[in-house]
Amino acid sequence: YDLLIAIGLVALVMLVSLHSLRNALIVMLAIPTSLVFSLIGMYVMDFSLNLMTLLAMSLVIGVLVDDSIVVLENIYRHLEMGKDKARAALEGRNEIGFSAISITLVDVVVFFPLAFVPGITGGLVKEFALVIVVSTLASLLVCFTLTPMLASRFARLEHLRPTHLFNRFIIAIERQIQQLTQGYVALLKKALKYRWVVYALSVSALVSSLSLVSDGYVGGEFIPATDKGEITVTIELPAGTKITETNQMAKKIETQLAKMPEVSRLFSTVGLANDAFFGEIIGENQIEIAVLLQDKTKRQASIAQMSQRIRNLILQEPGAKVKVSPVGLIGAEATPVQILISGADRVAIQQYGLQLQQLTKQIKGTDDVRLSTQSGKPELAIQVDRAQLAKLGLSLEAVTLALRIAITGNDELKIKQLQTEVPLRIQLESADRQSKDQLENLSLVNDKGAVVYLKQFASFEYTTATSALERRNKQPALVLFSKVIGKDVNAIGDEIKQIVAQNPPPAGVKISYEGDLEMADDSFLYLALALLAGITLVYLIMTALYNSFYYPFVVLFSIPVALTGALLALALTMKTLNVFSIFGVIMMLGLVAKNAILLVDRTNELKAQGRSVFYALMDAGQTRLRPILMTTLAMVIGMLPLAMQQGAGGEYNSALAWVLIGGLTSSMCFTVFLVPAIYLEFELFSNLLTKRKLRPVGKVAALGILLGLLNLTSAQAQTKLGLADVEVYIKNQNPEVRIAAYNQQSAEMGVRQVRSAMLPRLDLNASYNRNIRPQVFFLPATFFDPTANPNTFTSVNASAKNVYQSSLNFSMPLFQAENRPNLSQASVQSQQAAAGTQQVVLQKTAEARKAYLDALWAKAQASFWEESQLRQQRLLAEMRQRLQQGLLTEADTLQAFAQAENINPQLVRVQQAYALAEQQLRLLLDLPDTATIELTDLLRLPVVAQSQSPVFENRPDLVQLKLQNEALFFQEKADQARRMPNLQLVAQYTWLSQDENFDFNRYRWINTYFVGLQLNIPIFGGFANTSRVQQTRIRQQQNQESYQFALKQAQTEWQRLRGNLTEISAQITSQEKVVQAANRAYQAVFDRWKQGLTKQTDLRQAELVLQESKLNYLGFIYQYLVLDNELKRVQGEL
Repeated sequence: YDLLIAIGLVALVMLVSLHSLRNALIVMLAIPTSLVFSLIGMYVMDFSLNLMTLLAMSLVIGVLVDDSIVVLENIYRHLEMGKDKARAALEGRNEIGFSAISITLVDVVVFFPLAFVPGITGGLVKEFALVIVVSTLASLLVCFTLTPMLASRFARLEHLRPTHLFNRFIIAIERQIQQLTQGYVALLKKALKYRWVVYALSVSALVSSLSLVSDGYVGGEFIPATDKGEITVTIELPAGTKITETNQMAKKIETQLAKMPEVSRLFSTVGLANDAFFGEIIGENQIEIAVLLQDKTKRQASIAQMSQRIRNLILQEPGAKVKVSPVGLIGAEATPVQILISGADRVAIQQYGLQLQQLTKQIKGTDDVRLSTQSGKPELAIQVDRAQLAKLGLSLEAVTLALRIAITGNDELKIKQLQTEVPLRIQLESADRQSKDQLENLSLVNDKGAVVYLKQFASFEYTTATSALERRNKQPALVLFSKVIGKDVNAIGDEIKQIVAQNPPPAGVKISYEGDLEMADDSFLYLALALLAGITLVYLIMTALYNSFYYPFVVLFSIPVALTGALLALALTMKTLNVFSIFGVIMMLGLVAKNAILLVDRTNELKAQGRSVFYALMDAGQTRLRPILMTTLAMVIGMLPLAMQQGAGGEYNSALAWVLIGGLTSSMCFTVFLVPAIYLEFELFSNLLTKRKLRPVGKVAALGILLGLLNLTSAQAQTKLGLADVEVYIKNQNPEVRIAAYNQQSAEMGVRQVRSAMLPRLDLNASYNRNIRPQVFFLPATFFDPTANPNTFTSVNASAKNVYQSSLNFSMPLFQAENRPNLSQASVQSQQAAAGTQQVVLQKTAEARKAYLDALWAKAQASFWEESQLRQQRLLAEMRQRLQQGLLTEADTLQAFAQAENINPQLVRVQQAYALAEQQLRLLLDLPDTATIELTDLLRLPVVAQSQSPVFENRPDLVQLKLQNEALFFQEKADQARRMPNLQLVAQYTWLSQDENFDFNRYRWINTYFVGLQLNIPIFGGFANTSRVQQTRIRQQQNQESYQFALKQAQTEWQRLRGNLTEISAQITSQEKVVQAANRAYQAVFDRWKQGLTKQTDLRQAELVLQESKLNYLGFIYQYLVLDNELKRVQGEL
């Protein structure tokens, strides 16, 4: 029923969003088609239609239309561009296909790990997860096949007319969507500018939502209590109650329960009860009643209220103990709080259990707190005095046998009656074994034949026996049970743990937690691992799809903001974090990532087209807002029937649905702002890293080099190429430019190396010496003994055999005159390397332009010769026709044929020239050998005039010479500074140890440390430094001469090229007139030839003149462009 309602609501959303019934039907067909695949998958995997599979089908309704919505919405956009239905369907599906695969695989990898969760949770979620996986993959197949096929046949643009009532409704909604889009675009622009506001709001919302859990507004439990309308009542009457009395009590309770209007049926069992912990309990005092209530919609009281009423009713009976258990998902619900107390001493366990029972009863929210040990029937304990027994001549075995025969009887004897054996039981009369006095006077005969009474050697005492003795892991144990009312299980469990911490068990007694507390911990752990696996797989899938490591991170930022709405929805609806709500969180992981994928995919697409990041983000937000709204609304509205479900088991579906509704809503609100902001942050950070690594190359060149390095692994090659593209390719992909950029980076590292020499230095040294033959001192013997002979000496070891020494040395330069010129020299060398990179870029750009112009020249010649050949073929056809008319001879026709065929060698020559130029371009631009280059420019004069006053000092090679001169200057300063004193702060801590052997208890420790200043004054170090200074000065003079010569050479070359350009320009102007005259002359001669007024030789001569004039005109343009390229190189222009 809920499944059908969800389909209907989603269909209504589709109708409103897609403006027409046929478009809505195209999308809605994805639901039954995908569900059929799901049923097939369930049949193959041997699944049944049960609570979890039906829940999966209900939840997946909104997911099934997601892919089709995205595809159909994009097809509709192409229809609005004016394309026909077939083309719009094909191109729309191809354009959005990457996004559809991404969002579908994200859902699949999120749910797939759930199929491997172990335990009870795994049994619940396996079928749920696999049904969703099969359905989602089926929806991907449908959106790639059925949806575009139907759209190509039946989709059409809907022109909304306000005269129709439905159209007016749609127009009003569209107006609201447009206003919403405009408002969103304005807010997005501000959000990208003030990104910190977006981050602050997102983090504040996340922290606030997490506080809902820590503050107790969102509780936790294993499985939520459900109202299936079934209750199991277990009643225990006082021990010793006979079966007839128990039956009368059961009838009385049945009569009272039947009078309740909420009760539908009753079923009682007397003498037997089932317990979730002990299993079957057999006893004459046991009653079990199964109570079936009316449907939830037909009664006012909840199942918790009915359980309390039934319990209070039965507790009115004297001596009755009752346990009321609603029937849940997996049968009668066991007591949620179970605490196992175990140890070696049963008495200590029992005492601590009673203490903990009383403390637990004081916790608000606990109910029916009891221990697992139950009082049994009363019994008469007989204590035998063994010493007295021996004196009386009796054995313990004989006494035991006599008591057994007297009380329970002996049925080992049998008598035969009519061929039938009848067991014969021998025991005392019932009247002779009813009291203690009768048993005391029980007589026995000893081995001497004397009569002995039982009271002569035994004492009697009335006691109550324990009904069951529990053991866990071969140790005595008992369990404390408690129900929970008005609180979540985890909160009660936390309070009990605090009580246990404040009142620890005695030595030898252990505490462990079972029931929902244990299952919740285990299940939450397994689900957390599944969630982590899902996030990891989502990241890996997106990494493979995007071929990037940081774009998936942008998408993952949509997950925390979805958690905000999920927790808020749980708090507002008073739901708990349980197994089913965590299912919703995991499902939400894949759904919320879809919105971010749509934004990131569109942004990447626009960036690939050359758009700026800001423009791409703004356009992605504007164009993807509508499909995001449609898919999110479809999911949210499709979840509403499950969220509002009131039937049996609705508590499970409700928590899951509210998590999805809250998470999807908050994700939609936050993701459309947070993901673009994070994307822009990543781009800015990436650009910052690029600038720091390749700063002197310039912004465009630095980014180009980075892209060039990345493109080394790219299998795709550019096919269309313009003259402006050549410059970009050189900056981005030329190998020599990349090599120069590495040199530049190395020079920058040199600057850092020089700077590091100015920093303090800290060294740790350690050494060990084994003195094979230690040094000795010879001291006068009187040094040790004043009475010794003064002429004798005593040897003393100067050191022990083992010497351990370590020292910590610190030094910091205070004054080093050479540091500053060294730093300046390294900085200048870095600038020189940057200028070298610019020089390589300039040189290679000029070579690539020349190769491009060669290709254009060959292409223009090929066009010219193809045109000439076509003209000759038309002339040959005309001559053959005149030959048939007898107006020409065959020799004239053959001559025209030879002239047309002579053009073929010219075509082959220019094609070879074009191939050589194309190969040169591939080499310079680092394109694949298989790349086919299509030239987009033509051989024509440039529009912009050349500069008349170039600044040659800015040429990279001249800048290099100037910087080299500066570097030599600072090198000279550094050489001179080496003659100056150096001052540095030094400190040392030394630890020294000596011993005669390896006995560490006999060490002698010596610790010394000092702090001081170290001054180094060079006095004489030879003449090497002076020679180095003179050599540097000579190189400076040499470099200055080279700079002046190169500057003059550049000026001279520029003047020559300017003169040649002026001359070529005049020739082009003149040749243009020649071409016009030759063209008119050829046309006039051709017309006269057709009239028979001129000879064929005149026509051939006019043709040659026209060919020569056109070819010369093209050649002059080519020479002009080549000279212009050389002039740019001389001027240092890129």
